Amino acid sequence: MKTIGVTFFAGILFWLQLKMLKNNTISIFLDNIVLLQLVLFMFFFYIVLKMYHGVFYLSRLSSKLKSGYQFQRNKVTKIKFNKLRLKSFLMITLGVFIPVMDLLFYGSYKPIPEEEISVVKLSDILEGENYEDVRYSQNGGQFYKEGSSFLVPRQFELRQSAEIAQDPLYKPSIWAERYEVRTESIANAFVSTFVKERQYHGVYERKSNQNLDELWTIEQDDFTSFIARDGKDVYVVDYWGIEPIDTLLQYSVDF
Repeated sequence: MKTIGVTFFAGILFWLQLKMLKNNTISIFLDNIVLLQLVLFMFFFYIVLKMYHGVFYLSRLSSKLKSGYQFQRNKVTKIKFNKLRLKSFLMITLGVFIPVMDLLFYGSYKPIPEEEISVVKLSDILEGENYEDVRYSQNGGQFYKEGSSFLVPRQFELRQSAEIAQDPLYKPSIWAERYEVRTESIANAFVSTFVKERQYHGVYERKSNQNLDELWTIEQDDFTSFIARDGKDVYVVDYWGIEPIDTLLQYSVDF
């Protein structure tokens, strides 16, 4: 009964895990804790299999005892015992290492620095367009963040908005992200996942660009969004403003 109960519990965990990943698949790339959950689930699944193996093994032993079979006394060898200890140690170490690594590399939100950073700033675009007397908002919605994960070692994220004195009604804003992915094949899957999960903005259209391996865009009157990939580098920008996409690409992507 205990084995059946554990199996049922494992099935519930597996269903919840799949549901979570379906709603936020991109977290597999950006968050180490998801890798930990997958590893722990595989470990739990391994324990369930060993429990079933034990049930069938005990059933066979019981049948042999009832038939009068005489067992030879035998002790667990030191080698088998050490193998068991090694497996347990590796599982515990892996379970501790991943969350510790996640804590060490988890990015924190901080004010936008004045110096150059690895992601485009709204000031880069507006100064390039020669706007005068631009005031950048300083409320809690403006921030810069750096992070890391196993699949995406370098992550940069920025939120920024501004007001332009000569046109008080025009208040451009940008949400800019840049990711340096571990390999190009992972970056390709990373972009595909982004395109699927960001459909709340609308339907992305794939465009050709001689300087980029991939370019997906949404272009509206006062909103532009693009997902671009250049090798292992992925750029994701949402822009509320009137500047054209060519201008955004010029300041966002390192050609």
